[in-house]
Amino acid sequence: FAPGETMKTVLVALIDDAVPEANEVFGFAIDNVTGGALLLAPRTATVTITDDDVLLPNFPSFADPSGLMLNGSALVVEDVLIVNDETSGSIGSVFFNSPIPVSADSSFQSHFQFEINAADIVSGHTGLTFVVQNAIEGPAAIGETGGAFGYTGLDSSLAIRFDAQLLLGTPTENFVSLMVNGDPTPLKAARTPFIDFETGATAYAWVDYNGSSNRLRVYVSSTPTKPVSPILSETLDLSALVGTQAFVGFTAGSELEGMSHRVRNWRFSLD
Repeated sequence: FAPGETMKTVLVALIDDAVPEANEVFGFAIDNVTGGALLLAPRTATVTITDDDVLLPNFPSFADPSGLMLNGSALVVEDVLIVNDETSGSIGSVFFNSPIPVSADSSFQSHFQFEINAADIVSGHTGLTFVVQNAIEGPAAIGETGGAFGYTGLDSSLAIRFDAQLLLGTPTENFVSLMVNGDPTPLKAARTPFIDFETGATAYAWVDYNGSSNRLRVYVSSTPTKPVSPILSETLDLSALVGTQAFVGFTAGSELEGMSHRVRNWRFSLD
């Protein structure tokens, strides 16, 4: 700094490649001044290098499903993503083609609007899952049929399952559950008495993961307004489950004819 000079520009050279990476952070400090200069606050700064190479899902509708891989019975009809059709024992999966980078402190938010149509079924299982996975098949991954919801068998993964279990002669059980590593046994589950999934009613879901606290939170509503409190919350280590990258998307399956699972919009973001 010259006498009387109070501002300087510091240039940091970056290599701009096409490799998706997590955001990176470094610190900058001014210290050990000489010549009688005075340092005022702040004298330190934290700089975040935001990766601009990551492609992320952003679908206000599915009129243009570019960037998605549709597997099994998954299809797009007009602007609606049908994760599995209504044939007996059908399964489907849909994953974004580009993987997301995952590190120890990665955080994400996923929001989508969906419908489960099973109103004419007397008994059986129906289920839609939101999945973060790093299975060897990548975006082509698809699990087992029927009541396994197209998720069972997907290694290196976590899934949030939205389910309507219809049992003959008993009320419908609507619930949300957390599963990992392709195991359909829930680690944790919570009932959703305010939404009757199998009637085809529109539901809204938010799945948030905080990499700093390793906290996963799931919110569900019958309106587009995000609830204040999550319906399900659990601590887990995403990077320990999936490694350094993951594919995000949905799976669905049905045991009986007439069950379908539809997603009308989807947005996914990283912190």
